Amino acid sequence: MIRAHLVLTALVTGAGPAAAADLLFLQQTVLPEETAPVMLVIDRERVAMALLRQTARNRFVVEVTLVGQPNLTLSVTCQDVAGGRQVVDALRPRGVTTLDLSGRCWF
Repeated sequence: MIRAHLVLTALVTGAGPAAAADLLFLQQTVLPEETAPVMLVIDRERVAMALLRQTARNRFVVEVTLVGQPNLTLSVTCQDVAGGRQVVDALRPRGVTTLDLSGRCWF
């Protein structure tokens, strides 16, 4: 019964192996007493633009604009340009699926 339901769902929604989303999982470890997001999932097919810029405090911010109604902008702040470049590279189609930003970047 479960198998039939999965097949029916795939036929109705048009989802199948070829239609699988290209997702990027960004994760970070936080201290037990901290409250912060620990995982962010980005659908690479919705990325309209990614901009890496330097702030006045010598931090590097990756601003990711996602296509939507309205468009949504996410920010990832990194300690150095190498961390920012790693995030931008991970946003490319069919890039790495999981990126651990612990100690280098935060969102």
